[in-house]
Order: sequence, then structure tokens, then C-alpha cells
Amino acid sequence: MEAVMRMSVVTCVAAMILGPVACSESAGGGDDQESELKFALTDLVNGRADDGATADGERVADVAKAPCEKHEDCEKLIPGIDQCEVVVCSPALKICTVLKAESGFPCEDGDSCTSGDICADGNCVGGKDVCNFECGDSICEGNENCLTCPEDCDPCPPGCGDGDCGAGENCTVCPPDCGACALDCGNGECIGEETCADCPVDCGECPPKCGDGECNGDEDCLDCFEDCGECPPKCGDGECNGDEDCLDCFEDCGECPPKCGDGECNGDETCADCHGDCGECTSECNDGKCELDETCQSCPYDCGFCEGTEDCCSKHVSLGCEDDAITECVCSIDVVCCISGWDSICVSHVDVLGCGECAVCGDGKCTGNETCFGCPEECKVCGAGDCCVEHGPPGCGDQDVMACVCAKLPFCCQDNWDDECTAGVETHGCGVCQ
Repeated sequence: MEAVMRMSVVTCVAAMILGPVACSESAGGGDDQESELKFALTDLVNGRADDGATADGERVADVAKAPCEKHEDCEKLIPGIDQCEVVVCSPALKICTVLKAESGFPCEDGDSCTSGDICADGNCVGGKDVCNFECGDSICEGNENCLTCPEDCDPCPPGCGDGDCGAGENCTVCPPDCGACALDCGNGECIGEETCADCPVDCGECPPKCGDGECNGDEDCLDCFEDCGECPPKCGDGECNGDEDCLDCFEDCGECPPKCGDGECNGDETCADCHGDCGECTSECNDGKCELDETCQSCPYDCGFCEGTEDCCSKHVSLGCEDDAITECVCSIDVVCCISGWDSICVSHVDVLGCGECAVCGDGKCTGNETCFGCPEECKVCGAGDCCVEHGPPGCGDQDVMACVCAKLPFCCQDNWDDECTAGVETHGCGVCQ
């Protein structure tokens, strides 16, 4: 009975490991039967069925006659397990069992020219060949690139082949500059030493970088003028440049200068050169502009005093006198001398106003401040008429009034006592006329 029970246990253990095997307490036999079951179990565990086939196709690879309690024990007891094998501990038998790894499990066959190696029937089988490709098959792969196989690969970006992995270049489109892509590049995962530079397929394109020769991403002329160039002129930047002018950017270019036709008469515009803004010219003496019909004679204030040609100490009909300084001095006080003629009053002004010196008693001329009472030998004899009544001879009967008037109006004591002299009595405070 004990033997039957042992056989039943062994048979059931085999069923747990290898699949459906009869497990019955009614199994008969004896020691011989138990032995036969043990050998049958050993054959099954070693992967052989009665017909010599491997049990369950991928089941048991080997059995080590070593006791174990858990899987970790087997890893120590059976070193050197192949990468396509798995060692487990059978809790029932307390023995280590080496199984084939599941088909498709990743492995490495040791060949650098294969990629995507997997386990199959306990062996590591090489995957895709990444070293030898046929140029012209319309697939850009392996060591093919835009330079070595332009038939399959996209055209090289500008600059490819210059030794610099620049903008737009990466291991996919320009291996000569950026280096070959990692062996695992293209598996959909950015892992290991893969980067955006050597595997953009998995890691994505590298972000823009200032100095790469392309103005892209968030770059602009302010933070990356190396790629984007100098910023164009902008109104309000303090510089009047580009297409800016005073009309559309007075902040930088300032107010526009006066321009004929802008509706304002300003700057150097006048009625003569811009009557549209300044109106038609009109002659207005003493407006500071010598224009239209104004002359030195009609408007000396605007056009200046006329240049005289005759003696400043002699009366004459021409305007001014030969000395420009004396003319300027006299006419600035009595403009009549420069618009009507240089009469005796103008001559007397020379001395009286301190513009020059004409009166020299004894020179044979009654000029300047010489008078009938101061130089009778050259001037006419002073008259004795009423100082308030005009009369022919110079001077008048009242010596004090005469001296007072002639100090202001020398001609009154040189030629005759006219209406200016009679008016001067009261005008200059020399007396009172009834």
C-alpha cells in the first residue's frame, strides 16, 4: 500500500510539471512498478516522451539532481544558465528544473550587425541585419544615408558633409556630420544613450538653439540676433531709421520742418517764395522786409539808407551824404534826410547830434551849429522880428528864446525863421506864443 501511495505521489508530481498524467491511488504494482514510474518521470522531466519528442514542445530542458526550496536556490545551484533558458524550483520534488525561455523573449546574439534578437526554441536568433543593405531598394536603412545612397534616402540638408552637425541635421538625415544612429534607434523608445541628435526617430527633433543658423521656435531678433538678424526699426526706440520719418514717427524723428503747402507760414517761408501759406505779398514799410516796390528811398527802415555822394556839411537835393557813418547817424534820428534830400537841417544835425563836425567858424560856410549870433561873419545877420511869427532873416528879437530854439534847430539861425522855428518856441520850452 505504501508503494502504491509513493507511486501515486510521483505520478501526480509529474502531472504538475509536465501536464496530464494519470494520478490514481488505485494504481497497482510494487517496487518494480514504482521504479518504472520513476524512470518514466525522469524521461519526461528530461524532455522526452515515449516517442522521443520533447515534452510539450518547449517544456523541460534539463533537471539537476539538487535539492531546492525556492527559485533563488536554483540560480545559485545551476550557474551559467543561457539567456534563452529559465531555471525554476519544483516545490513538490524539491529539484531544480531548467526550462526554455518563451519564444520572442529579447536576447543578444553577440552580432553587432543584427538588431531585435529574440529567443526561439531555447536559442537566441539574430534579428534584422543593420549592416548590409541594398542601395536602390527604396528603403533608407542601416548604413545608408543621403550621401552613400541618395536613391533610397531623402536629399541631404544644406551643409551636410561639412563636418558640423548643424541646424536641420541629425543622424538620420546626415550621418557623416552627426554620426550613425544608435543600433536600437527606430524601436520607438528613446533609451540608453539615444538623443535627439543621434536618434530623432525615437527622441524627437532637437529644440531650436540660438546660433544654429535658423531663426525658429521662440527665437527672435531680441534674444537671438545671431540667427534672426538685427531687429527692424521700431517707432519709439529713440532712433530715426529705416522707413521712419517725421510724419509717421515724430517721437524718433522730431517734428517735421516747415514745408510750403502745409498751410502754415513758418520757418524761412515768405509771401515771395510760398504765397500759398503766407498769402500774397503786400508792401508794408517798417515790417523788417525790403520787398516789392520798397527801396532805400521809399523805406530806408527796411531797405537801409541810400548811399550819398555829396558833402555831409553842405545841403543838397540828393539823399544822404558821402560819409555812410554820418548818414546812418543823422537819418536814424531824422529819416527825412534820407528820403527827401539833405537840407540845412540835416547839415546842422551833423554837429548837433554828434555825428561829425561841420561847424568851423571862418571856413566861409554857415554850417553845423554855427548861427547868426555865434558866427555873424559867415551866417546872415540875426533878425529882430517876433519869435512867434515867421520871417525872412534868421533869428528873432528875443535873444534868450532865439538861443534856445537855435540850440535845437540850428537852421533857424542860419537861413530864416520859418514855421518850424515859431513852433519850436513852445515845442522845445523856449517861450510862450499868444
